[in-house]
Amino acid sequence: MRVYVDNETDALYVSVADAEVHETQEVGPGVGLDYDNEDNVVAIEVLQFSTGRPAISKDRIEIETA
Repeated sequence: MRVYVDNETDALYVSVADAEVHETQEVGPGVGLDYDNEDNVVAIEVLQFSTGRPAISKDRIEIETA
């Protein structure tokens, strides 16, 4: 798993698998899920990350893995 914060685009990107993105689906305002060709989630992108969306804090991010 890799977590990137791009300050230029103000985006948070969490890559959960090393796979080519086949499709991106917007699941909420500024939140997208990237899927591979087998419909597995391979990444999560959050736009306008530093503006403090209600459920997201730039100061605290919790990541749970199986």
